[in-house]
Amino acid sequence: MKQLYIATALIFSLATPALAEHWPKDVKRIDEAISTTEGQSSAQITEINALRDEGEMLHKNGSHGETLDALHKALVMHGIEAH
Repeated sequence: MKQLYIATALIFSLATPALAEHWPKDVKRIDEAISTTEGQSSAQITEINALRDEGEMLHKNGSHGETLDALHKALVMHGIEAH
């Protein structure tokens, strides 16, 4: 059982840097999509912007998994497939 915990910790420690590098691409995709807001209400645009800003703040605080969750919600709301 102890080995399982060690293996899990190792996987997460290796995955975190990869997640940290992914967020700028998502932010860029959101920023590009915001310039073409065709078919979106102002409330949707406001929520997309709020999710984008939340993702950036979470990244700065070191919450990389939560960062991607927020950014992917913004992408999906804008009709863009999240990776």
